[in-house]
Amino acid sequence: MDNFYSLRLPVLFFKLSDQYKQYLDPKELEEIDDGSGGDDNWIVCSICQNKLTKNKEKIEINGSHHHQCTNPHGLSFHIRCFQKVQHIKNMGNPSANFSWFSGYKWTIVICHQCHVHLGWKFQSDSHHFYGLINDRLIEENDNR
Repeated sequence: MDNFYSLRLPVLFFKLSDQYKQYLDPKELEEIDDGSGGDDNWIVCSICQNKLTKNKEKIEINGSHHHQCTNPHGLSFHIRCFQKVQHIKNMGNPSANFSWFSGYKWTIVICHQCHVHLGWKFQSDSHHFYGLINDRLIEENDNR
């Protein structure tokens, strides 16, 4: 089964479901995502469809929009980085403990509508961004 996931199949012929994206390298995910959606497409909460951000707010941190991160408890998250996010709530105070991004403190962010954990706000003295959990996001097509 491991060999199946290591194949480099052309992604132009199918849309890769989120459950299989976890087996790809984050750089490969960028290649898939870069051509898939328009900049004005909304990215919404997968639970309640609350509008969170748009594709045009995607940013690269440390050279990548996608990151695979593991916390001290061994839980792994595939996160995507965005400059601006709306309709979220920060939970708690910023912490530098176990930050995945050097020089940044993190705060948990949840959906203001359904209260699902969406990811983290990362902030330094001069910059901030959001790392949202990919599995908790859906891209909404503008043509709906």
